[in-house]
Amino acid sequence: RETVTLCKRVGLRKVIVEEITSPHGIKFEYGKGYSSSFHSGATGIALLTHLCPQELELMLGQGPLEQETQTTIVTPNEITARIDAARRDGYAISFGEVTSGTASVSVPLNDGTGSYALTCVGPANRFHPQAAASTVMDAVHRIETRLNKKPA
Repeated sequence: RETVTLCKRVGLRKVIVEEITSPHGIKFEYGKGYSSSFHSGATGIALLTHLCPQELELMLGQGPLEQETQTTIVTPNEITARIDAARRDGYAISFGEVTSGTASVSVPLNDGTGSYALTCVGPANRFHPQAAASTVMDAVHRIETRLNKKPA
């Protein structure tokens, strides 16, 4: 029951293309069209899992990476290690990397273009992303199944 966003990588940014806001009084609401650095947070890591090593090296080599909060990871080696873990686990988790006080889990969504991720985000004192990971992965699986379903 937290905020859910569908994000797309656009160049060196990630952009919210759809958002369902949490019904809780205390919540995070970014809004459709909000963008942030491509590498930051769980969503950035999930989106980067779609890239091949050469594309990833090119993206991370664009110069200094933006540090959005004190916990934003900006070291290419650390980002690459997180991408490897997300590929292995099927999801990425972050705490306060885009907005202080948040926790999020994000899952890459394969629609054939390789540029989307589904993310659930909430206040870090209430939302436990590890516990929500399987639910978000199940939702992505259902979406991918519908997208890849052959017309009858």
